[in-house]
Amino acid sequence: MVVMLLVLCACTILLPVGLEEYDYQISPRIPQPQIGKIFPEDIKSFHGVARVYLSQNEAIRFYVLTSTCSRVCVRRPSFE
Repeated sequence: MVVMLLVLCACTILLPVGLEEYDYQISPRIPQPQIGKIFPEDIKSFHGVARVYLSQNEAIRFYVLTSTCSRVCVRRPSFE
């Protein structure tokens, strides 16, 4: 039981951090409408903070994982 709780706690911390690092590294810094990366998101990384542009599916995935894994900060993507 204790091991399961430790694994769950580790996943809730490492999953959002890994996702932000991944998006920080591969996402464009300017909007690219031709490939659908038009939704801005401020991504935190070990290197700093950058505004990157995600596709709608990436933005939804990012929002769902970060909001369900860490209840400290509730962020909503702007789908305008």
